Amino acid sequence: MSGQYELTVEIGPFQEWVGRKDATGLRIVSNGDINSMKVKVHIEKTIVGFPADARIAIWNLSKRTRNALRTPGLKVVVWAGYQSGKKEQLYTGSLLTAPTARSGADWVTTLICRPAYSNMVQKVVSKTWEKDVPLSRVLQDIVAEIPNVIYDPENKNITGKIGYSGFSYMGTINGALNKLGDQFGFSWNITNGVFTAIMDDSTAAAGISLSSMTGLRKVSPRLSGIMSTQIGVDISCLYRQGMTPGQLVRIEPSVSYELAGDYKIHTIEYDLSPKDEEWGINIVTFIQIPQLQGVGQ
Repeated sequence: MSGQYELTVEIGPFQEWVGRKDATGLRIVSNGDINSMKVKVHIEKTIVGFPADARIAIWNLSKRTRNALRTPGLKVVVWAGYQSGKKEQLYTGSLLTAPTARSGADWVTTLICRPAYSNMVQKVVSKTWEKDVPLSRVLQDIVAEIPNVIYDPENKNITGKIGYSGFSYMGTINGALNKLGDQFGFSWNITNGVFTAIMDDSTAAAGISLSSMTGLRKVSPRLSGIMSTQIGVDISCLYRQGMTPGQLVRIEPSVSYELAGDYKIHTIEYDLSPKDEEWGINIVTFIQIPQLQGVGQ
């Protein structure tokens, strides 16, 4: 399997940190080749409305590069895939800090990142919307205040309007989105600079199928309550491109047939390290509840 998997980490700009006008950042490619650098990423994506951390460990960066990582406002992009295939833009975020620690004979620098984090918790939004303004319009207005983030043009399932008394808010962007989410019943996330909201009672879009032939390693029931009612499944599988929170994943187990079915993805955790031949995903899902038809009509 050596050399099959590949990660690319792009960091920058470094504001001409090496004294060259064409040097605006750093690009690190890691795979199973002996001359490539060792990189290990842990990335979380969730349907819940808060920015998830990404931790990207890079082995044996030069001292000059480690110093450059102290530059504020650095953008970090992670691409993942196979050496001979198409790469997926797995993550885009802002660098919060990059501590370095000794590990045996190696120096390991860990990039700790969050998507649009500083803008969402520091920037204040102060706006008022009158009654009957569509919720989708309110969300677009708020998202427009987040630099380098766009409202998903395909996000057409947002329903509801501002009530009779209107809606006023002054506070952080993160707080405004969470308040609206609690009021109208939706979850939101930001993935690769794109804001997406999902109504709690909406039917998720179909995603991919997982079986032992397509990378499924383990599936176990997720239970809740004193009656141990199944509310979903926990999944371990090989990395697959194109998976997003809120999407449906179809499970086709070869042993626990009773767990077969479609489940709504809540959280995805990626653990990828080509040098270690570690290329896995852990997924938390819930049973899809079909949207009720005709309610209130």
